[in-house]
Formats: sequence, C-alpha cells, structure tokens
Amino acid sequence: MNRHQVKQALLDRIVALEVGAKLPPERMLAEEFGVCRSTMTRVLADLAVEGYVSRKIGVGSFVLPRNQMMKSSPASRRVRGEVIIVYPDFFSFDIWSKVHCAEIAAMRSNRLLLNLKMQPDSDYELLFELVRECRKLEGIILASCTSFTPNVIRRLDEIGVPVVVAGEIEDIDSYRNIFCIRRNHVQSGFLKMDAVIAAGHRHIGIIPNELPTTIASRSCLRGMKDAVRRRKMRWSDIAKPVKIMENWGSSMKCAYDQTLEVMRNHPEVTALVVDTASGAAGALRALADLKLRCPEDVSIVTAFSDTVQAEFTCPRLTAVSGSTAEVMIDAAMKIIFTPGEVGSRVMLLDVELTERESLRRL
Repeated sequence: MNRHQVKQALLDRIVALEVGAKLPPERMLAEEFGVCRSTMTRVLADLAVEGYVSRKIGVGSFVLPRNQMMKSSPASRRVRGEVIIVYPDFFSFDIWSKVHCAEIAAMRSNRLLLNLKMQPDSDYELLFELVRECRKLEGIILASCTSFTPNVIRRLDEIGVPVVVAGEIEDIDSYRNIFCIRRNHVQSGFLKMDAVIAAGHRHIGIIPNELPTTIASRSCLRGMKDAVRRRKMRWSDIAKPVKIMENWGSSMKCAYDQTLEVMRNHPEVTALVVDTASGAAGALRALADLKLRCPEDVSIVTAFSDTVQAEFTCPRLTAVSGSTAEVMIDAAMKIIFTPGEVGSRVMLLDVELTERESLRRL
C-alpha cells in the first residue's frame, strides 16, 4: 500500500471510532498496514493537520471531534465565527435538546458549531486542542458541567472568550469570562417536597438519583429541607437511600435501585420525591416490580420534565418544570455574541410545579 492508500484505510477506521479514542502505537500501525515507520509518521501527521487526530509526543494519537473536520471546508471560511459546545457522551434528552437548539441557533446566525462529546476517560486536552485550531472562536457552551474540574474551568477562563455553563460553578466571581445559566434548584426542591406534604403525606422518601456532589443537587436538598422545616416536620423522619449516583452512571437505573432500597426498608412510605423525570421512570418500574401502584400506594413528584415524558407516563407525572432548552441556548448565544450587554454573569431561571396524576391527596 502506498501512503495515500494507508491514509484512506486508517481514516475509514477513525471515523467509526469514538471521540477521544486512542489509536494503536505508530509502530504497530506501520506493521499492520505493511509500511515503514516513516510512512506511518507522515500519514498521522497529515491526519493531524486535517483535524482528524490529535498527536501528543510520548502519549499517542487521539480521535478528534467529527465536526472539527468541517473547519477545513471552503464553507467554513464564510461563517462569521465558531462556537464550541461540549457535553458528556451519554443519553440525556435535556442535553440532546440543548445541542439541537444550539445547532439551529448557530445556523441562523451564520456561525459554525463544533461539537465535542466527552467520554469518561477523555483527555480534556482534546478540548483545548480544538480551541487552538479554531480560526474565529467566539464562545464555548458547556451543556453540562458535572465532569469539568476547577482547573479546566480556570484554563477555559483564560482563553478570553465567553464560556457559558448550563449549570452552576463554584466561586464564579473569581473568573472573568465564565457565565452560568441555571434553573432555581432551591426553588425546585422546595416545590416538590412542599407539594407532597401539602397533599397530606407524612411518610416520605427521597430518591436523589443525580450526582450528590453537584451544586444543583445540594441546592435541591436545601430547598427540600426548607419545605420540611416550614411544614413543622423533621428531616430525620424522611426516608433516604444509602446508594448514591455514580459518576457517568444511569440516573434511571440509580433511581430504580434507590426506590427498591427505600421501599423495602421503609414500607410505610406513601410518597417519593425524585430528582428528575428520568429517575421517576426508574422509580415507577421499581414500584411495579414491588407490586405497588402509583399513586394508589405510593405517589411520585419529580422535576425538570421539559419533554412530553411527564404527559405520557402512566400515571402522568406531577413535576417541576423550568425554561426549555431553547430558552437556555438562546440566552447562551446572546451572552456569547453580545457579552457587553449582559448585566450579570449568573442567570437564574424560575421554575414551577404542575400537578398531575402521580400525586394522590390523602
């Protein structure tokens, strides 16, 4: 095989790999394709220049985001600027909606949107590699900030373009270019718990099916505790699972396991307050496996069901809802394109509770 044939064969393999995947060592690739080491070195160098891989001396070659390939196309030179959206590579309707809305917003404003899906073991250098190769970078959107360390946020702040986080960041005042758009999780926690208590339930369990280490989870917990205190109840009387959500784990499976644990240990529970709508689906399955009915035996109240999910589960879910992904992305794009017009670097979005069939009044 000549160099061009090797390059095409290797490219066919690369486009089928996950972003962030590490290629075999250069020596092994040369042996596999039956070429000398210098030929394989030139092939990998070509692929790096064209934006297919990132090469790190002494570490290896890694697959870059597919959308980065668009940057070398003639059309990309006509766009007004580039925006990067970063998100974890696991199923989430909320994240999918944000990416979809960002694609539409970028197209309408004649910007090029570059997607970067992060794996659990992804090297964050992929993100900064993408930043360095952008020609007219205008901003970055972090569709979820659960896996970004303070060091990564600090380095993003130093790039000098607006970085909008769909979530919460600790000590945001210590940064210059970091912005947050988040729902009011304290309000969400309060509304969920208050609705359950107001419906007459006194034996209540919580299903915290999201990461407990995030600001959102801690804020939601604070809101629930406030509702319990205002209703003259004791937080120690609320049933809680020992199992917690694992990083990159399934929130639906976590809620399933937590519901089984809570209901087996506290069969007197008549209502569950679940973190999210995906968790509520897991809780409903667990109740069915325990031969319990919702809401006849156990009521469920959850949050952030911005999809049709709440309307089409059986029963329909009583849920807190907030601004849609479209509203959040429109706000993010406004921050990126006109940062001087933004009054505050934290945008707090109110939420409201809609009562449906899953909550039974005692």
